[in-house]
Amino acid sequence: CAGLLLCNEIETAILHIWGSKPRNIVSRFLSYLVFIVLGPLTVGLSILLFLYVQSYSYKYIQDFPWSLTVLNILLLKSVMIFMFYTLYTYLPGTKTYKTQALLCACLVSIVISSMQYGFKLFLAHAHTYSLIYGAFYLVPVFLLWLYLIWCVILGGALLHH
Repeated sequence: CAGLLLCNEIETAILHIWGSKPRNIVSRFLSYLVFIVLGPLTVGLSILLFLYVQSYSYKYIQDFPWSLTVLNILLLKSVMIFMFYTLYTYLPGTKTYKTQALLCACLVSIVISSMQYGFKLFLAHAHTYSLIYGAFYLVPVFLLWLYLIWCVILGGALLHH
């Protein structure tokens, strides 16, 4: 139920940016279910594919250790770009420019990847906060992280529009 409400809020924000009219309830419900099922499945399959390629090619990669990092970046970032491309292309419900959606998806993917790196850096060096507040310091940090992620995603939708 919470996933459907989240999908409804995402669609409402994207439709508001594009100025589109909402779809009928059956179409929205089916697309929400597809998004809820295929989103995690796509991410899981990309991780599974990466681990399979990593384990299969381990004996060949030992000579080139940097190739595993490049493979990780290419595979996981391409899945992220595909998800944002799908979001920017098919969710507005109007005619969209596919190349512009792809460019915005690439830009949003780069920004989110750099934000992930900054978040990892913060968590690595924020051990003084955990001494003072315990594990509770992660709650506002996580909420801020979610807010920034959605600002970037909606900013990409604004840029695409």
